[in-house]
Amino acid sequence: MILQRKPGTNRPAINRPVSRGLDIQQSTGQVSIYETTWLLIGLPGIGKSTLGSGFDGALILCTSRKEIGSLEVPFLLIDSWEKALSITDELINDRQKYIQYKYLVIDFVDAVWTLCVAATCDKLGVSHTSDAAYGKGVDTVDSYFRRWITTLVASDYGIVLISHVNQKDVIVQGGTVTKTICSLPVRARMILFPLVNVIGCIEYKSVKQLNMVSGKAEIVRKRVISFEGNEYIEAKDRDNCLPSEVVLVRDPKKNFETFRSYYEKGEKK
Repeated sequence: MILQRKPGTNRPAINRPVSRGLDIQQSTGQVSIYETTWLLIGLPGIGKSTLGSGFDGALILCTSRKEIGSLEVPFLLIDSWEKALSITDELINDRQKYIQYKYLVIDFVDAVWTLCVAATCDKLGVSHTSDAAYGKGVDTVDSYFRRWITTLVASDYGIVLISHVNQKDVIVQGGTVTKTICSLPVRARMILFPLVNVIGCIEYKSVKQLNMVSGKAEIVRKRVISFEGNEYIEAKDRDNCLPSEVVLVRDPKKNFETFRSYYEKGEKK
């Protein structure tokens, strides 16, 4: 860069490159299911991994082989923070090499947070993040995890994050209720939740179903995923495309097709 002094001043002038204008684009207002970030929560064994595996072009990034032991799926093992970073960097920076994959399924994100915490403690030479002076440990974990998850969400992969649930007593009008919430630590939730389009809470529910033999309605126990939060469960649908709940079938690919059909219909009126 060449510096020249302006006439009549001691301050050097900076030769700036000529602006060619900004490439301003126009969004359509139509949300694509392939550009979304999902968080699937529920009790262990309820079928979160199976549901995630049914997303179109899913590549599973698992923190343990046990997470996908019963599934026939392509996967990569991220059992350290360094591997989580290197694998996701490779998938994002060399996108054409992995073009057949449309979704990255992180199974499960709580363990990735734990790996980030452990790597930060090792880096700082402490046994717990609170042992680092001036809050450096906590801030470093937050910074590392935020950078990783933001990079994932900003990529052109769809993202599916899998987590578990905890029970929490919540005070509501008229008393106290027990609410099912995501098991992520508070700091991880604060980083992750603003970036998520959909939180789906999977539960067992009694639903009414027609018996095709007798022709009568019966009450049966089904797996149901809810997309509308209330005082009892944590859920959300920021895209405003999905119904309040969907009864899940055994075939995870059919479940994804059901979700996609709602997105193709567009925003709920």
